[in-house]
Amino acid sequence: MRHAVAGRVAPSPTGGPVPDGRNFSGRSGVSLRDAPRWARKFLPFSGEGVARGPAGEQHGRMDRHTLLSREDVATDLVGSGFRHDGERLTGEFRTADFASAVRLLDTVAVEADSMNHHPDVHLGWGRIEFDLLSHDVGGVTARDVALARRIGEIVREQGAVAN
Repeated sequence: MRHAVAGRVAPSPTGGPVPDGRNFSGRSGVSLRDAPRWARKFLPFSGEGVARGPAGEQHGRMDRHTLLSREDVATDLVGSGFRHDGERLTGEFRTADFASAVRLLDTVAVEADSMNHHPDVHLGWGRIEFDLLSHDVGGVTARDVALARRIGEIVREQGAVAN
């Protein structure tokens, strides 16, 4: 069975309904994991991201298309090495040498790819900078915050430090 989705024609993964936000597997609700990679951008967000304050209290759902301000992400970025500069999240880190910076980048690349998010990277001797921006919506979203937090964890694990 083939369906047209936003100008694309592709097979339905299970012969089920068109990826119109209903489902792929016959059950109610949409899971991005059930959708083929190309169709994920056409699906409504499943509500996986939840904004939490410093004590873990829930502040409501953030989806992958909601733009976040400096104030929205301030507590979530504490300790990550990232800052919101008004249009993107930026994190600058120091490493022992060039090889350490490359190893850090390699680890982050694998993690970012698994999250289907791809930062802009500036690499130099003993330094690496990541710029996170959801290009599809033109600003910072929950996806950027999640990746910034994960990069902060990787930085600590590998002994790098924030500038």
